[in-house]
Amino acid sequence: MFDGIVGLEFTAYNRKVKDLLFDRSLPPSIGFSTQVLNDADLENKGIEIALNARPVSNENVTWNSTINWWRNEATYTRLGVPPFTAPGNGFGLGLGTFYIQEGGSVTGIYQNVDGTPTEVGNTAPDFQMSFYNTVNFLNNFDFSFLLHWKKGSENLNLSDLLFDDGGTNPIIDERGSQYADTWIQPAGYWRLREVALYYTIPKSALAVFNGTIQSVKIGSSGRNLWTKTDYLGYDPEVSTNGTNALGSGLDVGPYPNNRQIFFHLKVNF
Repeated sequence: MFDGIVGLEFTAYNRKVKDLLFDRSLPPSIGFSTQVLNDADLENKGIEIALNARPVSNENVTWNSTINWWRNEATYTRLGVPPFTAPGNGFGLGLGTFYIQEGGSVTGIYQNVDGTPTEVGNTAPDFQMSFYNTVNFLNNFDFSFLLHWKKGSENLNLSDLLFDDGGTNPIIDERGSQYADTWIQPAGYWRLREVALYYTIPKSALAVFNGTIQSVKIGSSGRNLWTKTDYLGYDPEVSTNGTNALGSGLDVGPYPNNRQIFFHLKVNF
């Protein structure tokens, strides 16, 4: 499009999974805590859009930019057993957990409301966007950054409950610790995921090595250097269950993502 200056990609998908394999919680009186079944169906649908552009391209500056936008929804379309809480996710329907039921959201956070499991939060965002840019300028400098925007979603921040100092948390005073929605917090964010600056030493400056050294590139980069969020925990991206789709957004004392700074030296002989 426009002689390669702008490119647009669009993808829509609707993936249906039959006979999903899952662990089911069992009453303790049975003698076993979980049962492995493949008696459920799941529908996973979403949209992905990518915009590629080269806003500037001349002998001094080349700027390439990529914008990605995506959203996803996952729903249990069939369940061959009665609804149950997902094993290993939270502390039950009192404080909040993930609940597997036909027609329910995979990413929903549930608690008992008047004795009925009710969705009171959802870890799935409204959408996500990433902005990736690379700029080459003055022939020898390379600058790049990746900015990530997650719009919407909630986390179940039970770390606040566990770390509360003797019940002095004002959130508990206002609402009470026994309710899941006391600990449901907005988990959207803006994050500078990566940023880097490199300099390639001109070949003329390497002539003193009589061809022994072909090129030298030096620079510095960083990861997770800046985050803007309303989340009250250490990191809106953390999850006790890692990257698992079921149980993401559960915060029970996990270690937050690292903020990292690197220095680079690349020499080609």
